Amino acid sequence: MDQAGVCWSRQVLCAAVTAALLGLSGCGYQVYERRLEETRKYFSYLEKLDANLGPAYRDGSIEELRPPLGFRFVPPPAPVKNELGELEEPVVDPRQPNYLLIEFPGLIATWEAVFDIMTGEGRERRPGYLYALSNAALLNTDPELAADFTRSVLIQLADALRIPQLDPASAVPEEYPRAKTYTVPNRFEVYRFPADQIFIDNVQHTVEVYAHRQNEVQFLLVLILPAGIDSNVRLSERIPLMLERLKVSPKRQAPKRAGSAASGPAAPVAPPPTTGF
Repeated sequence: MDQAGVCWSRQVLCAAVTAALLGLSGCGYQVYERRLEETRKYFSYLEKLDANLGPAYRDGSIEELRPPLGFRFVPPPAPVKNELGELEEPVVDPRQPNYLLIEFPGLIATWEAVFDIMTGEGRERRPGYLYALSNAALLNTDPELAADFTRSVLIQLADALRIPQLDPASAVPEEYPRAKTYTVPNRFEVYRFPADQIFIDNVQHTVEVYAHRQNEVQFLLVLILPAGIDSNVRLSERIPLMLERLKVSPKRQAPKRAGSAASGPAAPVAPPPTTGF
């Protein structure tokens, strides 16, 4: 090959190597940009959680539960001493739905919020409640109730509200989050009582039960809310976020003894980013 041919070959090779390097550089930059954008989305998701949910609660079956913003944790009552000087649970537990004259089995925690609503008497402030229940501690102490836990609570609610019992087949399967995000989807069987039949203290209410299973553990979130809550409260956005962030242990739990305190709200722990960094 003459000198001109050698020079031409080298030029072609140099051009090919340069093009490959430029292509590789472009590919690496695209990966970096993609990861950077994913990181932005992740932190935007965290900001959305903090703007709509309260601090995380962890206790017993609950590995993480963040109630909608505005709901206040109701602390468990202090134990009292009996005639023998032994600690025991007080007769009245403010976490229970005493206004319905019932006590939920397997109650873990309660949150309360006050809402401005419009009634026939004008604008009023009425409470709403979020109850977390589980059969995890009943699996060792009352296996019969534990096995029929969800249905028992549904019957208890229907009787207290003086409405027909719900058909277990009426449950609506729902999954949260509904779109792909940074957490494994949670599946629920959702029971909604007919709101037009439910009046508490002469105010119409909605009652929803979200049933979630982890192996033999049945976990329930019961929402009892006054009807007519302003859309600015954004419960239609905050409740689904609470449901998607819920984490429940599949393990049995030992019954709590009198005097053992719940862990209460804690600083929320963010999920690890899936950005590839």
